[in-house]
Amino acid sequence: RFSSKIQNGNEWRVDSDGFLRITMCVLKSGIFNYAKSDLPDELTKLNPDLEVWRVRIPDGSFNQDFLKSAEGRPLIAFKHEWQDVTTFDPTDIKGALAGSAIADGDAMVIDGVVNDADTIAAIKSGELQEISAGYHSNVDILDNDPEADAIQIPTVMNHVVLLPAGRGRCGPSVRIMNEKGTEMKWKVANAA
Repeated sequence: RFSSKIQNGNEWRVDSDGFLRITMCVLKSGIFNYAKSDLPDELTKLNPDLEVWRVRIPDGSFNQDFLKSAEGRPLIAFKHEWQDVTTFDPTDIKGALAGSAIADGDAMVIDGVVNDADTIAAIKSGELQEISAGYHSNVDILDNDPEADAIQIPTVMNHVVLLPAGRGRCGPSVRIMNEKGTEMKWKVANAA
């Protein structure tokens, strides 16, 4: 009988095929700036003079349905474009989200398995650090909030993009969370 035990689970894990497993904070609650062009026309026409919208993702937004929708979604590097089965470019996909996402305080955390050698090298060199998530959401205007212009509730995950430092919309805390590490360690349990 074999059982896996990841030693130093906070480190990058490389399996025997060379694939890299990373743990990522992919989304946080908070207030984030969106260009007018990034938001639905139905919303922006309500305040057409506003070019940059402050959009609040409230605490507690990551419900179980949204977390479950992340499993197996594409992991992409550099290119933040909506993924659709009829239009996506398979060469853009560098891996997939793996396992179950969790809500950890104000953050959504999930593992990703990277299976592209160039992307793995970019992660190891520090070129790729931050994360941006693409997802469906419900967005509504806020009338009496001095800090935010709209509220956004994530509903279904579409993809996650690995980006260089400074390129993620949610800032530097939405990122790959691991330290540099070595290979996965396996423990063999005695068959009883």
